[in-house]
Amino acid sequence: MAPTPVRAARPWSETCGGCVFSGDYDGAPLARTGSCATDCTSLSLYEKGITSCADDAFSDMGALE
Repeated sequence: MAPTPVRAARPWSETCGGCVFSGDYDGAPLARTGSCATDCTSLSLYEKGITSCADDAFSDMGALE
């Protein structure tokens, strides 16, 4: 039986307001590091393969409009 091919990770990251959001295009939980010391004016997480995120992943980021 042939071994299962190992697929390379396809990580991504987006910085917004001092926070760094990251994951993997092939599916992973959303991770957030850092603090959002400044306003985050634009954050696009579309088609990033996010499978889940913590309840507080977007806390302390300012008001949502």
